[in-house]
Amino acid sequence: MSSTARSQASILVASDSTVDATLVKTLLEDEFGTIALNVDPDKAAADFRAHQPDVLLLAFKQLQRCEDFYLGLYRVVDGQPLPRHRAVILCTKEEVRHAYQLCRRGLFDDYVLFWPFTHDATRLQLSVHHALAALEAAPGDEELAATCATQALRLRELEGLLSRQFASGQEHLASTDRALAGAERDIGAALDGLSARVLRGDAAGQLHADGRADVAADIARCKSELVLPQLQKVGASLQPVAQWAGGVQQSIAPYLEEAHVLGDLAARTPPTICVVDDDEFQRKLTAQILESEGYRIRGAANGSEAISLLSRTSADVVLMDFLMPDMNGLEVLGRLKSDPRLGSIPVIMITGNSERGIVLDSRRLGAADFLVKPFDRQTLLGKIARVLNRPLNRAAAVP
Repeated sequence: MSSTARSQASILVASDSTVDATLVKTLLEDEFGTIALNVDPDKAAADFRAHQPDVLLLAFKQLQRCEDFYLGLYRVVDGQPLPRHRAVILCTKEEVRHAYQLCRRGLFDDYVLFWPFTHDATRLQLSVHHALAALEAAPGDEELAATCATQALRLRELEGLLSRQFASGQEHLASTDRALAGAERDIGAALDGLSARVLRGDAAGQLHADGRADVAADIARCKSELVLPQLQKVGASLQPVAQWAGGVQQSIAPYLEEAHVLGDLAARTPPTICVVDDDEFQRKLTAQILESEGYRIRGAANGSEAISLLSRTSADVVLMDFLMPDMNGLEVLGRLKSDPRLGSIPVIMITGNSERGIVLDSRRLGAADFLVKPFDRQTLLGKIARVLNRPLNRAAAVP
């Protein structure tokens, strides 16, 4: 990253100690631009919105305070997702393993062994440099592949939709053409019949033979010069529409073929499932079942962690437990559906309570399906395959 970009970067240091926050700022201010401090948790969300930091540094003495502060940002109900950023935690030697696990789970992006303050002070600066570089970098191969797979599947759905629409349009045109041809025959036959009746005197009253011939001639002229030409004109006007539809279909055929190929490739890309459950045993058991079928798994222990994780990574389906300590599954579902970036992810609600009210509320908020505990392996896999719109036996086929 250039020196200009570094000078324009925004950094927010959050801490429970003014002394520690000031120390971190002092270490960074020679290399980086705007550095703001927050030592009041009640103003955390407001400061984050005001500064919109590229990098959030969490310099709390205990990692639990880091978690509480960061997850608290996602509990603020304002209908808006957090701006794109990287989160780095500062930890003690005793908490390095825990810090690693938090980053490994995707809750934070990086950690720095900071206390006790040692000679490796530049490790903090390096971590900020890496965070800023990551924001500028293109998405990783796995993330890019997952995004491309999702879009390819949508293109494949579009291919099917267009094919059905073209087929339906062509059938409507053919039906209209048949109706016009039938109308031409029926009207022609009716006029011919009327003309014959006139000539026989059945429909001409007291007209003499010459008069009946004149009326019959008028009917024949009306048929040949007025009625049938108008019907034929309507039929002819449909031909350009049919030709246009055929031309459009021919023009987009190569693109639809490419979408079909991409769709086939995407169908062989293992989907990612985010399992959200505060019960670690249940979460691991569900993950093992899904991993054995080739799915990629991401896990979250509570609703706030799930929102944070999904804001930073991708998922094709979310398995959401209903009863969780910080916020229940309905609250998390509502947050996800209100976020434009996350609202399209299908969510399967998992609950031991199948009361009608919970089901109706989940449906209203946009849940894709439900699982009632205890559930078996086939039910779980079947629900996911249905939501992904993939065959059960090939739901997680690996290329």
